[in-house]
Amino acid sequence: MKKRLFLLLTILTALNSFAQIDLEKGYFINNSNIKTECFIKNIDWLDNPVEFEYKLTPESGYISAKINSVKEFGIYDKSKYIRAKVAMDRSSTKAAELSISKIPVFKEEELFLKVLVEGKANLYEYIDGNLLRFFYSIDNSAISQLVYKQYQETVEIR
Repeated sequence: MKKRLFLLLTILTALNSFAQIDLEKGYFINNSNIKTECFIKNIDWLDNPVEFEYKLTPESGYISAKINSVKEFGIYDKSKYIRAKVAMDRSSTKAAELSISKIPVFKEEELFLKVLVEGKANLYEYIDGNLLRFFYSIDNSAISQLVYKQYQETVEIR
């Protein structure tokens, strides 16, 4: 009986430790350029977020911030995201779905881009499921996609 109880408590403790979502010290900048220090619910985004939750104090309730109201947010010493309107090509890389055109098809989208490198040249990343795209800007220019497009070459049979 004691062994079963010990095993049950061990499993429950292990599950609880894996289920923790950390509140981490961070900030966000709203559309009026006001920087707010807060505690961001770090869910270690696999895909780039379109919103995030934060608390003004660890004891207060969660507040949701959406992409249309936030210019930038970050978790200190971990990650930083900026909102940008970019032209993005979402062409597939799956062999069965490859386009026969080598020309990218750009559509304007508003996204949170993860900042990978900052300096004279900036590098950004966007992940959405199996879609991985990189963007860059140089000397505060407009953000552009680094384009690598796979396509099917058509072969004429005579």
